[in-house]
Amino acid sequence: MSDIIPVETGLSKRLDLDQFKSLYYLLNAKPDSQLRLLKESKVIGFDCIAELNEKVQQKLRTETLETTITTVTVVFKNKRVITFNNWLEFQWCPGKV
Repeated sequence: MSDIIPVETGLSKRLDLDQFKSLYYLLNAKPDSQLRLLKESKVIGFDCIAELNEKVQQKLRTETLETTITTVTVVFKNKRVITFNNWLEFQWCPGKV
């Protein structure tokens, strides 16, 4: 006879896909920040960046977090770089960019 005793862990509860992905990445120690560089020049409007930020915030709402900080780094064609330490700084300083 087997000595295996089934134990109820509660892990089998139903999760939506975003929650499952978040849990999977958490358990597999994925990095907490990502950087993506574009191969060719792009013109990206503020509305596109605001929409991307909103999508990221929606995704993060599936987690139990104390806080999040969105930083924005803009790299220009002439190699000039501006880093905004939080979303509000970026949002309210359009003249800097």
